[in-house]
Amino acid sequence: MAGNKNSGRQEFKPTDEEREKVRVLKAGGMSNEAIAEAIGISEPTLRKHFALELDRATAKVRGEL
Repeated sequence: MAGNKNSGRQEFKPTDEEREKVRVLKAGGMSNEAIAEAIGISEPTLRKHFALELDRATAKVRGEL
């Protein structure tokens, strides 16, 4: 049944620990693909749920250069 919220995989909910890990890995220069693999999620899921962390880490690295 399309639209049935009780079926299929549960929505991913990032933890504070995962958010910090993403910030550290991205600031360290890791690619989104490698970060997603380290967290155990797909790259689209990474971009969807960690966009703020990815942007902040990238901005921090650029600011330090």
